[in-house]
Amino acid sequence: MTCLRFARFVLLALFVVAAQAASAARPRVAFFGSSTVAGVGAANAQTRWSALVSRKLGWTELNLGLSSSALSRAQPRDAAPSGVERLDELIATKPDLVVIMYGANDADHHVPIDAFKRDLAECLHRLQGMKIVVLSPQRSQKLVDVRAPYDDALREAAIAAGAIYIDTTAAFPATELAALSADPYHLNTKGHARVARFLEPLLRSALRPAARR
Repeated sequence: MTCLRFARFVLLALFVVAAQAASAARPRVAFFGSSTVAGVGAANAQTRWSALVSRKLGWTELNLGLSSSALSRAQPRDAAPSGVERLDELIATKPDLVVIMYGANDADHHVPIDAFKRDLAECLHRLQGMKIVVLSPQRSQKLVDVRAPYDDALREAAIAAGAIYIDTTAAFPATELAALSADPYHLNTKGHARVARFLEPLLRSALRPAARR
């Protein structure tokens, strides 16, 4: 091997090691929820809100969105596995942060609110020890009149569990919903982008060490 080839080999090896080290240093963030987490309504997986946030904040995105999934077991039998039933999959990813967006399908299926609260409490209990952010579901035209009890339950449970709660309906006013929707349930690409921009500064602080008193 000539000196030039050896030098190139060393540089390549150093580049690979540096790239692996940088990847390992990136926080691994699990996004757990249903269709909006999966990216339904966005043009592709790279333009869903969780991917946009992850790129902006330098995170490794672990997307565990599953269309038609509700958080509660009390969902219709023909629905996708519930969030409670998928907890082992989430825990196995060993994330640095868990971002949960559930509740839309529970509201749409009129899951009894007591069942929703019970299963939500079980989820947060099993995730004890992890850093958790609980998001309200995205705005949607279909759920305007039925979501309030579920949003309240999410906020109350998050606070009780010591998690961060963020109301995503504050991402944009209801008057803009039609222009940012792909259908009555889901946001379009622009809607995903608006949610991402809203969440970026709020989620940025979620992984910061707590200030010493």
